[in-house]
Amino acid sequence: MEELTAFLQAQSIMQIAPQSETPWIANLLMVTESPRALYFVGSERTHYGQQLRAAGTVAFATAWHASDNHTDRKGVQGVGVAHTATDYDEIAYVVSLHNAAYPEFREQITPDWVSTNTIGIHLWRIEPTFIKFWNDALYGRDGCTTFTFEH
Repeated sequence: MEELTAFLQAQSIMQIAPQSETPWIANLLMVTESPRALYFVGSERTHYGQQLRAAGTVAFATAWHASDNHTDRKGVQGVGVAHTATDYDEIAYVVSLHNAAYPEFREQITPDWVSTNTIGIHLWRIEPTFIKFWNDALYGRDGCTTFTFEH
């Protein structure tokens, strides 16, 4: 689990595909401290936001490879449930993580703004139920391990 946590903390882009009748995928800036909760700031007015509101179930992925060695790869594929965070303390904490990772947003994305904006921007939390972690260095070429989470 330590390797999975470290990998996720080092990532910045996550792809999500909310459950729906019409396939759709979105790229988002992510932050996390634990594989049990992945966060992003996003709008409920986007196509993916509307799909998340309708179903809540989401597939997600992020990947990395060494630029000089395409057999040195790591990645995550998973499924979970997405919610908007409503607890102010959680919002404040995750906004601090977000703005440490993406300092160019510090002035705009504040806990108060996330909590009170009227344009549909929210702090979203994905609670994974399943994660497949592939890591060539740990598990060999095309090897992986899986994690199942209860919530």
